Amino acid sequence: MSADSEASKRGARLAAASLRRDVEAAVRRRIRGDEAEDVVQATLIDVLLATEVPDDPEEFRRFVFGVARNKVFDHFRRRAERPLFGEREVSEERASDPSA
Repeated sequence: MSADSEASKRGARLAAASLRRDVEAAVRRRIRGDEAEDVVQATLIDVLLATEVPDDPEEFRRFVFGVARNKVFDHFRRRAERPLFGEREVSEERASDPSA
């Protein structure tokens, strides 16, 4: 099977409304707002671009949810690495203030 037909087949599997709805619901249980949609989109893109995915429908579904779970973890990991609003400015001010 050619790479184009494989990508087309995978895209059709990802386009299933029930799969998309279930992935979105799972992500929204953990992430609120627009960021949830970003995580869902990143999940679908990663699955679409994966070099190998399971052929079995149930295994494929588990694979997609595994990717979604990892994307949720990545989201919170990145969030934890970002300084809180104003935190960076305060630490920079302390570093430049010799009396601190």
